[in-house]
Amino acid sequence: MAATSPTPSTLSSFLEMANSISELHQAHAVMLKTGLFRDPFAASRLLTKATVLPLSSTETLSYALSVFTHIEEPNSYIYNTIIRAYSTSPFPQLALIIFLKMLNSVNKVFPDKYTLTFIVKACATMENAKQGEQVHGLVTKIGLEEDVYVYNTLVHMYAKCGCFGVSRGMIDGLIEDDVIAWNALLSVYAERGLFELARELFDEMPVKNVESWNFMVSGYVNVGLVDEARKVFDEMLVKDVVSWNVMITGYTKADKFNEPGKWVHAFIERNGIAVHNFLATALVDMYCKCGCIEKGLEVFNGTLRKDISTWNAMIAGFSNHGYLDDALKTFNELIADGIKPNEVTFVSVLSTCSQGGLLSEGRRMFELMINEYRIQPTLVHYGCMVDLLGRFGLLEEAEELVSKLPVKEAPSIWESLLSASRSHNDVKLAERIATKLLEVDPRDSAGYVQLSNALASMGRWDDVREVRRKMRSEGITKEPGCSMIEVDGVVHEFLAGEGIIL
Repeated sequence: MAATSPTPSTLSSFLEMANSISELHQAHAVMLKTGLFRDPFAASRLLTKATVLPLSSTETLSYALSVFTHIEEPNSYIYNTIIRAYSTSPFPQLALIIFLKMLNSVNKVFPDKYTLTFIVKACATMENAKQGEQVHGLVTKIGLEEDVYVYNTLVHMYAKCGCFGVSRGMIDGLIEDDVIAWNALLSVYAERGLFELARELFDEMPVKNVESWNFMVSGYVNVGLVDEARKVFDEMLVKDVVSWNVMITGYTKADKFNEPGKWVHAFIERNGIAVHNFLATALVDMYCKCGCIEKGLEVFNGTLRKDISTWNAMIAGFSNHGYLDDALKTFNELIADGIKPNEVTFVSVLSTCSQGGLLSEGRRMFELMINEYRIQPTLVHYGCMVDLLGRFGLLEEAEELVSKLPVKEAPSIWESLLSASRSHNDVKLAERIATKLLEVDPRDSAGYVQLSNALASMGRWDDVREVRRKMRSEGITKEPGCSMIEVDGVVHEFLAGEGIIL
């Protein structure tokens, strides 16, 4: 029986399930082979998936841009999709370049309210007020200034650009009060730690919603003012999942998670608040970080619908506290439940294998991550594997593994391998790695010190003196070690060799 060509709808179903860039490449190849790429609907589905991929990164955005540039006559939806993706990315200027291409398109594709909203967001991301003013002029010219969504985005853009007076003027110019516009300015005040302005604006707001309160709470939490955050939190008449998440996160960050954290959890249970995925994850994370693994497991087991973040929090909790068998058991349960692990999951799993000296299991997990789940290893994954292989003295294998990584992009990984080579008295490897590190940063003392220590362990004192002499001639000094102690809430720091005044 001859194979049937995919239709736009069947291809759309495949794209919906795609979770890696390699799967998108497969779909793209089929579309080019069958001519489906010329179908605007099919092309737009491929582009949309590339911009919302869970592992969205510079690579996937570059791929999305490549897809876009090969669409012969993009419509407004296609333009809006790629502009939206770049508007809040590390490269918002590309959103503006594509917007100019849209304005000058041969097939006369006109911007709509969605286009202009995304472009205003790009200006906010760049914090470019001058560019934002030009876009504002275009908004007025087209007659979209009265659109609530566009208007509120402009309010936020001016605030992000530091034009607080303009932003406030736009709010004061509203005929009808719009809490979203007020929140747009409030969120920036809170984000930047401008608490006096934030509180003043908050008190003036004619209408507040739960987001308004959350901005105030998160603003205090972000700078470690947990007690102030708690005061605002206690004033809230209505709290949502975000409110509880922010408060729990605040206690966790401030190392005040034990008693206050338990109070939050008790309040949630007492008032019958539904523990959704986000809230469950925050609670599991909180309990695990304060060493209450049993309580964390209790929350975890009581969560009916766990997402990958909830599983990750529990696996990390087990791993960080040395419950290595439980960490791997939970990972296997995750797989059995049909949940797809992500790169965060494998960080905890590989760390577990490294801690436990589980060489075969570590190798298997690393291969599983790459081959089965199509996850590209990050520096953290490589670091775990180098540590694991280094424990067994498999330095050649470790060197081969990280040889694909440029030293400039992964100095910590190479330094870890250098440390392992010293532990196993492999001076030749130590010399090779130290040379690579010094080529990248000749002023970094780490390479010199590690090489010197490796040579010393082999009794090669003439070589040690030569390394030390070179450090002195280059004016390179080793950073002194330091110790810190907290006394009555004040942190005291002492450097190695520093005198202490009694």
